[in-house]
Amino acid sequence: MKFIALGATNSVGASCYFLQIDGTNLLLDCGKGILQNKFSSNGHNTFGPDFTSLSDVGLVSIAQIDAILISHGHYDHIGYLPEIIQQCPDTPIYATSTTKKLGHYLIMDNLNISENISLEQKNSIELNSINAIERIHPLNFLKPIQIGALQVTFYEAGHVPGAAMILIESQNEGSVLYTGDFRNTTTKLTPGYLLPDTMQPDILLMCGLHAKHPKYIMPDGLDSIVNKINEAIWNNVPCFIPTRELTKGIEIISFLADKMQTSDIAFTPIFVDDNIWNLNERLQEIGISVINEQCSRFPYLTIKGKKAAGIYIGGKKYRHFFQTIIDTKFSLHAGYSDCSELIEELNPATVILVHSPDDTYPEQKGNFALSKEYPDINFIYPQVGRQYDL
Repeated sequence: MKFIALGATNSVGASCYFLQIDGTNLLLDCGKGILQNKFSSNGHNTFGPDFTSLSDVGLVSIAQIDAILISHGHYDHIGYLPEIIQQCPDTPIYATSTTKKLGHYLIMDNLNISENISLEQKNSIELNSINAIERIHPLNFLKPIQIGALQVTFYEAGHVPGAAMILIESQNEGSVLYTGDFRNTTTKLTPGYLLPDTMQPDILLMCGLHAKHPKYIMPDGLDSIVNKINEAIWNNVPCFIPTRELTKGIEIISFLADKMQTSDIAFTPIFVDDNIWNLNERLQEIGISVINEQCSRFPYLTIKGKKAAGIYIGGKKYRHFFQTIIDTKFSLHAGYSDCSELIEELNPATVILVHSPDDTYPEQKGNFALSKEYPDINFIYPQVGRQYDL
């Protein structure tokens, strides 16, 4: 079994992992990353996985990938699909049916940060996105499929609707569980991750965004914005809550609706930008809806124009229209304790930790804490492009 991280090892963005197992070549996720760049025409640059190291395992073309398995629809896990399908015209792509339903909107979510993108560019990205999503073979949770000599099963991962942990089993070379982004906490949109008690993979390929240190404090959630919102409402001032991710926008709306039901937040109109509104319509197709009668689409906005009092939720490009901005800090990812509990539950021989930037406790080597907690487990902190024989 051979493993190469093609992106997102000790960083976030361009999650993509190559696994060669029992004669089958797999890609686990195929995302893009975003780098802020003040010299760029739209304020950022995007980057994809680095495929050059695949030649080290005998691949002369990306078209030799046998299958692409997608854990969920966030841009950093799915954003490169529109480009890779042009290089892999016959390679099947698998994801849950929910990820397929939502994938186009979540790929296009990247355009929320692009104020200066041309209509031609947007139309091209949208067409390629539609073509990529149409290529996905939709799978249900707990329904194994056969890919070559491998059995592949998707399990509920939490995080966002449709997110999957992916179990890959080989009779000859053992099993790998790829978590993708996961979460143990139930929300209105998703349950926590759900795995059978009997599962014990040989290798756990784990996304550990917050697996830095036992004392690492997760982003503080949404309760901290309640007083700021009430102050704006009482002063009859429109306030804006920016969000980079559409799914977080949906979570914010759900939070506000609940707090208004319990009178923790004064009742007021909620205005939702078109991208979040359209995603909610797709969520309704799978039985999830958080937008209610107090919600309406964004009105036409001008910088100096008078705005109706209320709460506005949308992409960051709307910030300059408002004087009162209420920023949020919360995470849809598992915390350190969740990562630790998953390792204890599965007891794998090897853990490969990815999607785990060590930027909070560098003096304590933060994301090495799990290996200290479980000294009998072989931990790998991979480098992009390096081959690991497992």
